[in-house]
Amino acid sequence: MRLDSKNNPKNGFAIDNRLLLLKPLIKEKITNVKPKLYLSISEKKEAKEILEKSGIDLKNKALIMMNILGSEAHKTLPFHKMAKIIDFIVEKTNANILFNYIPNQKKQALEIYNSCEEKTKQNIHFNLYGSNLRQFMGLLSYCDTLIGNEGGAINMAKALEIPTFSIFSPSIDKNTWQVFEDNIKNVSIHLIDIKPEIFEFKSTRFIRKNSSEFYNEFPEDIIIQKIDTYLDNYKN
Repeated sequence: MRLDSKNNPKNGFAIDNRLLLLKPLIKEKITNVKPKLYLSISEKKEAKEILEKSGIDLKNKALIMMNILGSEAHKTLPFHKMAKIIDFIVEKTNANILFNYIPNQKKQALEIYNSCEEKTKQNIHFNLYGSNLRQFMGLLSYCDTLIGNEGGAINMAKALEIPTFSIFSPSIDKNTWQVFEDNIKNVSIHLIDIKPEIFEFKSTRFIRKNSSEFYNEFPEDIIIQKIDTYLDNYKN
């Protein structure tokens, strides 16, 4: 048996469908299903030292991680749209900004950075990123929120209890992967929320193949409006 959209899953289909596989094997109901990640004292200390040596004030200024790149092109919001979102976030919050990317993505990350306004760039610590996965999680653990393309980093943030705002790729099924969302601490947006009619009679394969056209239909102004509400709700 597989859940469908009529079941309104509590945890997201990705979790609830997998729990169905365990149902015949486990008599007791599984209630605590949210994954958690743990960092050692030394990992937390190392991350804090890296941030402080980079001149980041953790006490008096917000720190926001931007998941600027998806794992693939069809999972990545166009760079100029992401740059406008970052411009808005800095204008609204004056937060310090970290980019989540790996060294072989530096060229793409730099393209997004260069598309931002000059005053925004002053808040972006471009060369500060985790050199490995554990260091990334350490830096993320000091962030007030993670915002950007839906993917692994978003799920790691949730497992660290860091608030998230995720922007779904048009080709990814939101009902499956919007796990553990509450519309306050963990929020997401998908093009289907705004223009459901353009998805009618379109296969996932077709949407993925034509992802750039679908992304062009994704208005960054609407994304920014929802991020604005998210930041206000989180602040309150």
